[in-house]
Amino acid sequence: MKKIFVDPFTFEVARTLYRGLPGRVGGNCGQTEQRALVAIIFALNDSGFLISEHSRRETWFCFGPEAKDLDHFGDVSDERLEGLTAHTIGFKLRRSELSRSAELSERYRADFDVGVVKNAWRGVGTIIDRVLKGELRLIGPEVQDGLIIQDLIRSTPKEGHYLWFSLDKASKMPSLVDLESPVLFEGQPLRIPLKAAASERGRKFVTLGPPMIGAR
Repeated sequence: MKKIFVDPFTFEVARTLYRGLPGRVGGNCGQTEQRALVAIIFALNDSGFLISEHSRRETWFCFGPEAKDLDHFGDVSDERLEGLTAHTIGFKLRRSELSRSAELSERYRADFDVGVVKNAWRGVGTIIDRVLKGELRLIGPEVQDGLIIQDLIRSTPKEGHYLWFSLDKASKMPSLVDLESPVLFEGQPLRIPLKAAASERGRKFVTLGPPMIGAR
């Protein structure tokens, strides 16, 4: 069994690219979807968009200089940098699944539209910049799609303001949607109602709980 860990921003890009694949599976992340997502992450790494660390049982991926200009990161506090990878997405793959993902990654890499990939990273980069500036704080990945972020500019000690960030389609600009106050259900993940403008997507809530794959 091999464990693959990836930061939530890279995962959001991979998930967006996955939605553009022909013949993809829908719904929750099953084994086929998981292999495809890992294959996309491998392809992003092989294309120079990620940095990685490897051990016998684990591999870690995080966005690299080609995905986001990291030259100014030396002036950023460790605390803010740690906030970028506070919610790591985890995959567990058997050796046969890992081999299949590696094979798929070669095909995905050959089919990548570099302009689409860079545009997706550009959208995620706007959020990363604001997190580093102290304007936003990553709360965690949303179960089905996107990231939940706290707007620190508008938040007060008594009331937090939350946003739902989604790349939507890699070829378009990302969307930021205001969320209503969290609703607590005993024994259930935190649920935050979508405002009217976002509920047109066919969903009334985003769920702040374990990511769709798993988290470290």
